[in-house]
Amino acid sequence: YRFPTRLQYVNKLQEAQGFDEGKMYTLQEYWDMGRDFEKPHLAELQVPYEGNSIEESERLRAIGAIERKYWEVVTKGSPEVKVEYGNDVDTIKVGSGFRRDGKVRSIDRLRGPEAWNLNRIAILANSPLRQLPRSIKGVTVPWVYCGMLFSSFCWHCEDN
Repeated sequence: YRFPTRLQYVNKLQEAQGFDEGKMYTLQEYWDMGRDFEKPHLAELQVPYEGNSIEESERLRAIGAIERKYWEVVTKGSPEVKVEYGNDVDTIKVGSGFRRDGKVRSIDRLRGPEAWNLNRIAILANSPLRQLPRSIKGVTVPWVYCGMLFSSFCWHCEDN
């Protein structure tokens, strides 16, 4: 299964523009592309990369450095930083992290993480989504969005 991505120019986020079409990836290809992208950025920030065990204080310093770099690019508008985010990834094909059985019909019986299972929203007794005649991806069937270093799906204009 391959899914589409959108190109996002982090340095142009304040311009509130839509995003261009990206490439098609499998989950593994997207993961590999994202890891290749982050290696030089983390090296520049002197952030330990994969496999290095770091203390909590060092981890917090690393997170702070990454966040400062992100906001520097957003507010200054340079350098050009182009990322991709995976949009509308079909959870029927790749999974969602939640179980897909439809046994629980009452929100009252859901506890802990199961109360947030997006696969069940449309089948709960009090859900108006049960009235829909068929499954609709992105409404009754959740989508997954994939992100990489510096991607920020929350900053976007709708495509329509």
